[in-house]
Order: sequence, then structure tokens, then C-alpha cells
Amino acid sequence: MYCSKLLFILLLCLPSSITAQPKIGILYPHHGSSVSYEVLESLVDFSNITTPVVWMNYTRDIRDYVYVSCDMVKDGVSLVITMGDSDDTDLFQQFYSHLHIPLIAVTATSPTLHSDDVEFLVTMAPSDSIQARVMLDLLKNYSWKEVTIIASEDKYGIYGMLALQDLIGNEPGYSVKEILLYDPHDDELQGINEGLNSLKRSLCRVVIVFSSVRRIKSILSEANSMNLMGSEFVWIVSDDTVAKPQVLSDNGSYLSYLDGLLGTVPSITKGPVYNQFRDSYTLSVPNSANHLIGYAPLFYDTLTLAEKAITQNQDLGSPNITCTEAWINGQQLFDELVNISFEGVTGNISFSADGEKVHSTYDIVNFISVNFFTVAVWHVTSGLTIAGNVIFLNGTLDPPIGVANNLKGTHLKIGVMDELPFIEPSHNETCNTGICSQGLSIDILNRMSSDLGFTYSVVFPPDGKYGAIDNKTGEWDGLIKMLIDGDVDLVGSPLATSTQRKAVIDFSYPFMDSGIWALMEGVTKHGDPLFYLQPYDTDVWVCIIVAFIVMTILQCVFSRFSPYGLNATRRYAERTCKCESCRKPDSSESCLVEKLESRDPGLNAVESVWTVGTGLVAQTGDILPLSPSGRCLLFSWWFFMLLIITLYTANLTAFITLNTQAATISSVLSLLGQNKYQWGIVGSSNTETFLGNNANTDYHGLLRGAIILDTDEEGIEMVQNGSFVFIHDYPMLQYYKDSSCNKMVFVGTSFQQMEWAFGFPNGSPYKQLVDTLLLKYREEGYIDSLWTKYKSNSNSCPTNTSLTLDVFSIAGIFYTLAFGVAIALLCFVLEYVWVVMGDVRKVKEKGRVLDALKNRIIPKKSNNDLVEGVDLPVSVIQLQSTSEQCSTANEQDTSNQTQPCVSSRSVNETSLSPPALPPNVASCLPFRFDESTF
Repeated sequence: MYCSKLLFILLLCLPSSITAQPKIGILYPHHGSSVSYEVLESLVDFSNITTPVVWMNYTRDIRDYVYVSCDMVKDGVSLVITMGDSDDTDLFQQFYSHLHIPLIAVTATSPTLHSDDVEFLVTMAPSDSIQARVMLDLLKNYSWKEVTIIASEDKYGIYGMLALQDLIGNEPGYSVKEILLYDPHDDELQGINEGLNSLKRSLCRVVIVFSSVRRIKSILSEANSMNLMGSEFVWIVSDDTVAKPQVLSDNGSYLSYLDGLLGTVPSITKGPVYNQFRDSYTLSVPNSANHLIGYAPLFYDTLTLAEKAITQNQDLGSPNITCTEAWINGQQLFDELVNISFEGVTGNISFSADGEKVHSTYDIVNFISVNFFTVAVWHVTSGLTIAGNVIFLNGTLDPPIGVANNLKGTHLKIGVMDELPFIEPSHNETCNTGICSQGLSIDILNRMSSDLGFTYSVVFPPDGKYGAIDNKTGEWDGLIKMLIDGDVDLVGSPLATSTQRKAVIDFSYPFMDSGIWALMEGVTKHGDPLFYLQPYDTDVWVCIIVAFIVMTILQCVFSRFSPYGLNATRRYAERTCKCESCRKPDSSESCLVEKLESRDPGLNAVESVWTVGTGLVAQTGDILPLSPSGRCLLFSWWFFMLLIITLYTANLTAFITLNTQAATISSVLSLLGQNKYQWGIVGSSNTETFLGNNANTDYHGLLRGAIILDTDEEGIEMVQNGSFVFIHDYPMLQYYKDSSCNKMVFVGTSFQQMEWAFGFPNGSPYKQLVDTLLLKYREEGYIDSLWTKYKSNSNSCPTNTSLTLDVFSIAGIFYTLAFGVAIALLCFVLEYVWVVMGDVRKVKEKGRVLDALKNRIIPKKSNNDLVEGVDLPVSVIQLQSTSEQCSTANEQDTSNQTQPCVSSRSVNETSLSPPALPPNVASCLPFRFDESTF
């Protein structure tokens, strides 16, 4: 007994410099980690480390963090390994940093963990700022320029989201369209459900889930139920989900909609070290085929790191401190940790001076069936390298474009104004959709709805205004306010673009050009003294005069040269007489040549002018042509003038009955300083904004003197009542002007050019699709055709308001006249063919065609031609006997008077009398004329 007491006293008297053996503490969250507790224990046993290990679990209770940390200190732990997330690590780090005990975080990745005031922390996983770089490079690889981020409201989600948002925001052409935050401890996920509805309404189709693993399965399930996981979508999950794929399972099975998920996770370099470790581990640990996933290999490297640091500093011992003291050897152990570098199971293990891992490498993984498989590798220096075939959602191999190309399943609320011809609302109380209305805007919206697959309903502004800013309150009203407040998704009525409106809303691609103009009631112009010339254009009158001259010349030519005309008959008679006298003067029979003297001379030049000229007023001349060609020509002229006079009469009636209107003031600024006319504008319109903001102060005076109206219909009614000028947008004024049958007129010219467009809330996801369609509609001429349609529908004016006819309008009538002239010319040629062939046939001699034609065309050169032997054409005589001949000159009487002679056998005469020859023709024919020839 004495010896035992002495030994106890000696132990108490030993110096305190004797140090206890160092220990490694492992903190494991009670709510679970990416690596199960059983796997961690197996890895610790397999590692064969000599340093004792102290295990402790903890809950989310803040007091538990303190109690567990103090218990570790009491147990003499020199170094602590935590398997908690970034939030857990942040709390533990604050405690152990104060005690100067190194803390190694295996799964924590928050970029804020290594801030300036953080000490004694070593992180094995790359920072989320590195993961954000990986995700950005993945977006750039597929040109996915718009992204929605879903983040959990914890340090892991918030700081990862901020890092990614900052990187995307600095990348030209890339943008974060929406950020959805949710409370990972909310079982109902109310915030995320609302956010998914917003995602469904947007056009963005790339979603990055940067959140802790808690609730990830519920989020994906809800998204699938809302049809947000189709082939056009891309879902990318962060490393916390990739490291624990089992959380996606449903009692060990995986739903098919998960196939095609993409993810990012720190790489495990599966080289010789890993292969040796895997083979040895699976051989030593039964049923361990699925142990080495996620962060399990990294935990093994963490054990190796801790063992190396403690082994190389055995003299440091174990801290002998309380929960309020600092360990004096802690800094030395931390420095040893960050200076260690080795080739671990997961690759190179080395750190910066503040404990952050360097040489980061990431895997881009693809979920197929039951697990994630590597399809690409990212390195901090070499960037992204695609290493395999990527399968996207629904098993598609073609990468989605990243944005929606339709709005199927989307219902839009569209704000409109009751204004013709753009919107004409239905008066049916049961109607609540845009289809019940009509108008130009409705037609455009209906086609868009068909092209993009959305449905819509129209909403009218409560105050009935387009929207302007109140200079006193700074508040907007009308449709603009509805856009700002988010009450509508789109304004479907035409909004005039302006910088003031552009500051608070977005405009679509302009679909119409517009301007500001003024409209007033017109007054009738004074009569034009030459009003009777208005039915035809000047060119038409010139063409009619030219046609008259040409027809006169042709009629004169036909009368002179036709075989049935005066001059051609005379030439023929002159060339066919054989002698100057044939019988004594007491003969009862006289030569037929004298009978030509008494005939009507026919159409000479003067008579041709008169005959054709009377056709200009639908009359006929005193003398008409005898030849068929002349008659045909005159008929064509009469028919031509019948059409000309008919059109002239109808058009002149229209000009007489049309009241031509004109404005009594020359410009809108002429309204200033006069008292005869009032003027007005629609309130809260672009016209009001323009007049108030224009640099020309005269327009300010117009605004001050204007009557502020509620609607444009009110302004038109006041114009129709007289002595009022309405200042408004040009297309609408044009519509009402046409509806009034031009009784209202424009004042001067448009004094402000602008464009009309639809309106969107700032950042609207629908703008890009609508812009594309509006550009297409304008290029196709669809909007112009709609404008023409509704303008024509508004015009119920009489149809006799004809315009002046030009040459091209009545060209067909001139073509008809030309055709008639051609027929007359053909008839003229056929006349000669007929008589010449008749002459040749009766003489019955060959080769006489040219001679017969000469007799018909060539005039007599001298009187000797009358006695020269010329064959007698059959068209002049019919010989009863070839033995009867004319007497010679000895039969002439002593008085030397010439007498015509005829054959003793008479020739039958026709009823047609030939035209008379002039008295200076000394003719003598040895036979009777066949008068039908002439």
C-alpha cells in the first residue's frame, strides 16, 4: 500500500512538459453528408493511420456546434476534419480559428471561406468560384447565352450563385435572365414553385441549380410536372448533387426524366494511384463497389494529409487547452499542412499559403440511368475538353439552342386601347378574349398566337389612356403604367416610340411608320374655268389631236388614190383613150367621158378635214367616202370617238359632282394668334408629350391652348362640327379622313416623324420572339395589306369620285383605232388587187399585170398618151365584135370639132355612174364605158 501511494505522488509531481499523443477529430453532420458514415469508417480502417481518431456527430442546433467543438478540445484533438457543408464549416472555422486548431474541410466550397480574416482552414475541394468558371465555359461551348439560376438560401447556394452571376455578367452577350431562391428547410417549397412558374413563362431554357443537395429531388420532380424538363431544356446541377446521386433515387430506382442531366464535380484523376487504391480497397472491404463515389476518395486523401502532417510533427503533441485558450503549436501544424504536396488518390494534392487547394480540375458529368458519367474535363489552365458523347434531356443528342422558339402553353395578358382601325372591342358581355375583338392589331396578335402557340386575353386601361408621365408626381398612367406594374405582358395597341417611354419600358420592332398631323373640316375650292379638260390628262388630249391629224391625212390619201376614188378614175381614163374624136356631132350616142364631168368630185383635202373633224363631236360630214377603204377608216374613227366621248362624259360628270375640299390654314402653327379655330389633342398621348418637350417654344403654346380630349373619336366629332382642328397621329387621322369621303382635310404637312411599336415590360422574355415575327410580317407586306384592308373598309364613299384618266388608262381605245386603220390600209391594197386582176383577166393576155397597175396608179404625162396604142382594160369596155374599129382622122368634119365615138353595138350599162372628168381632158373613146368599173 505504501508503494502504491508513493507511485501516485510521483505521477502527480511529474513535469507538465510530458505531452499526450496527437489525435485527429472527425466531425460528421447528423443530417447526413455526401459520404455515408459507414463508408467513412471503412476508409479510416483501410487507411491504417497510426494517429487516433475521435468521431463526433452534430446537429443544426447552434449550441451543438459549440458543445461538439469544446468536446473535441477536451479530447485533445490536434487537427479536425469536417464533412459538413460550407455553412457548417464557416461556424466551426470561427471557433477553431480562435483556438488555433487547424480545420480541414472536405466538401465545403464556398468562395468566402478563405477571406482575409480566416485562418487555420484548409479546403480540399476547389472553391465554388472555380466551379462557376467551369459552368461558364460549358455555357460558352454550346452558346447558351441566357440562363436561369436556382440557388438555395445557404452559403453554398448564395455564394456560388453570386460567383456565377458575376462571371456571366462580365461576359459580353451572356446574361442571367432570372434568379430563383428557395429555403432548403421549407418542405412546401413555396418559393421555388412560384419561381418555376416564372421560368415557364420565360423563354430561357438553360437552368443551373447551384444549391445544396437538400430538396433537389423535389425541385426536379416539380419542374418535370410543369413540363420544364423537355428536350428543349438544359438542367445543370452543381457538385453537391453530383457527389450524392443517391438523393435522386426513388427507393433505389431513378425516373427517366433525369436522364440527360448535366453536372460539375471536382475531378478524381483515375491514374495508377487510384487504380491501386480501388483494387486494394474493394478487395479488403466487402460490398464496397459503390463506396468510391463523390467525395469518398477525397476524404481518403484528407486522412493521408492529416497523417503526414502529424507524423512529421510528433513533438507538437496534443493541445492541453480549454475552450477559451489558443494552442501555441497550432500555427506550426497549419504551416506543415499547407506545405505538404503529394500525389493522392484524387490527383495532385497541394495548397496555397492560406490553405486553398490549387491545380483544380473538374469533370463535366452526364446522368444516365443510375449515375453520373464523365463526358468532359475542365482544367484551370487548359479549359474545357469534351471527352465523350453528351446526351441531353429526353435522350436527344443535338444540343438545345438554349432559348424557346415558341410560346406553347403560355397565356399572355395584352393591354389594348379602343381605337379604330386597330382595336374594335366586342360588345358581348360574355366575351373575354382577344378573338372577340377585331381590328388591325387583333389580326396581328391572332397570327402571332398561331405562329408562337400562345393564348391571350385583352385588357383595357382603367383610365382609357395610352400613357404619359405626370410632371408633378412623376407617375405614369394608362397602358404604360400597366406595363411598369406588370399588369400586362404586352401592349398590343400601337405605341409611339419616344425616349421618355423608352426609359421605363421596352419597345418591339416598329411595325408601322407614323407622324403627328392636324385634321380639320375642308371647304370647297373655287371652280376651275377649264374644268371641262379635267376628265383627261394632258397627254390624252395631245394623243386625240394627233389621232385626228393622222386620220385626216389617211382619209385624204384613200380618197385620192383608191381605184374607186375621183383621181384614180381620172388617171385611168386619161391613159386608156385611143383617139380624140370618133363620130360626128349629130350622133345620138355620146362618149361616156363627158358624163364624168358632171360627177361629184368626192373627198378632197378640205372635205377630209371636215368629215373627220365632225367625228370629234359624234357627227357626220356632208360628203362621205365612196371607196371601201375610206369607209372602213371612217368607221374606225367613229367607233374610237364613241368610246372617247362616252368615257369623257362619265368622268366629267364625276368631276362636276365631286366637292373638292381644301384647308383654310396653311400649317398647324398658324393656329396661334387666331380666334376662328379651336384645336385639341388626346390627353396622355405621345402628341401631348411631343408638344410639351419640343425645343420649339411655339409648340408649347399649342399645348397650352389645346383642348385635352379623352378619345380620338371625340376629336373627330368636334372636327365634323366645324371650326376645330384635331392634332393626332397621322395613320388614325388618315383613316378618319377617308371615312369622311374627304370632307376633312390635313393641315399643312406632318411635323413630327415617329414609329409605332408594341410595348413590353423592361427585360420581357417575349420581346425577341415578337421582334422576329414583326420583322417577318413587314418584309412579307402583311401589315401593309392589313392597313389597306381596313382603310378600304372604312371608305363607303360614292364610286364616282374618279381621278383624271391618263394615256395608260385608256390605251386600249387607241389600240382599237390603230386596228381599224390597219384594216382600212388592207382594204385599200385589196381594192387595187381586185381591179388590176380583173383588167388582166378580161384582156386575156399574159404579162399585163404591171401595165394594168400602171394605168391605175401613174398619172398621164401629156395628151399624146390619149392617142398612143394602149390596150383597153376589160374593166372599161365589153367588145361585141372585134371587127368594129374606130374611124381614123379622115372621118373628122371640116370644123375640126372632136366628137366622141362609140361602137355601133351598144354595151350594157350599170346603174353606177362614174365620176366626171375635168373639162380640159380632150377624150375620144371608140366604145361605150362599162360604168360599173368606176
